[in-house]
Amino acid sequence: MKKGKFLIITANRFPTGDAGAVRLRAFASLLKELGYVPIVIGMGDATRFSKKTYEWIEYYSLRYSSRHIFFRILGRILYSRNLKKIVNSIEEPVNGILIDSCDRSTLSFVKKLSKRNGIKPIYDSVEWYSECEFKNGAKNHAYRWNNALNTRLIDDSFNIIAISTYLEDHFSNRKITTTRIPVIMDVHSMVAMSESNRENSNLKIVYAGSMGKKDHIQEMLDGLALLSNEERERVRFSIIGITREQYEQYYGVVSDATMESATFMGRVSRDEVLENLSTADFSFLLRPSNERYAKAGFPTKVVEALATGIPMMCNYSSDLKMYLRDGENAVIIDDCSAESCAKAIRKALTFTLEELSSLRKNARKTAEENFDWRLYQESFDHFLK
Repeated sequence: MKKGKFLIITANRFPTGDAGAVRLRAFASLLKELGYVPIVIGMGDATRFSKKTYEWIEYYSLRYSSRHIFFRILGRILYSRNLKKIVNSIEEPVNGILIDSCDRSTLSFVKKLSKRNGIKPIYDSVEWYSECEFKNGAKNHAYRWNNALNTRLIDDSFNIIAISTYLEDHFSNRKITTTRIPVIMDVHSMVAMSESNRENSNLKIVYAGSMGKKDHIQEMLDGLALLSNEERERVRFSIIGITREQYEQYYGVVSDATMESATFMGRVSRDEVLENLSTADFSFLLRPSNERYAKAGFPTKVVEALATGIPMMCNYSSDLKMYLRDGENAVIIDDCSAESCAKAIRKALTFTLEELSSLRKNARKTAEENFDWRLYQESFDHFLK
């Protein structure tokens, strides 16, 4: 039985784009299975503000077709106005609204729309910035707005989906109805390689993502430098998302000795990322676990790796300790230091092909048992009611 339309409003790219798009597709799948008609309004490729369909999902884009800087700025300025026009064109009633990012006018509009339709909107909380992520720290506009959303503006007029226990505890302590749903995706549709396909003794480690100031790479590069020449010759560290020139411009010069093992690949498509992951022995991630952003968020790249049967080489941040076990589906790095990275690499170098295959199978099993969207259908239905 159809329960009516359920709007998903986001400033992220949809249907293809960043980690947010993956999460929103999973929520759309949940809503469809529960009898709703999900309609996504986001900032994907331009649709001239008309309805399009991705697979079976109805969506609109608020992005202008021209890529000129003027139209990009105009799109942001007129985001709320164009959003209202699209929503008003959708036949009511609207039976649910989920937002995951917004400006002040959008927040106000969602509250009014929810009141008009007699529903309580849902806020999907996926991050809480730290000052260290921004050059001007707490003075940064994005930092101040995100902080205001988490501490004041998102109140008990909303229900909350929290991506981590840190955010779940925060909103629950504010007496706001909250459920926790980690990174979810269609794990069943992702092909996993259960066997290592290495033809030599080289160990392939892949990092893929937009580093910013969140992910630490330098410690890994310094860790490679601590290896012996023989050990370093057996390691291949692929860095996807940034070129060597870009890295050195922002983070410092990379030694030639390290570059014997490290390769900067620049930005590639998500399909190419998954293809590179499928041939890797480990996916790498390092974040300072004491920083708020690392506690509050949940790295999508970890779930994507596990879903493709790739174990992690990482430290514990966010809720990863709930899912990762050293030597079973991951190699755990003790802390954010070159010495700990070198120690983890040396441990990984000792694994036989049979042991690596076992880690792969366990990684995939972890994804199937924890991060497929179907696992949350019952609890999500209960939360909506």
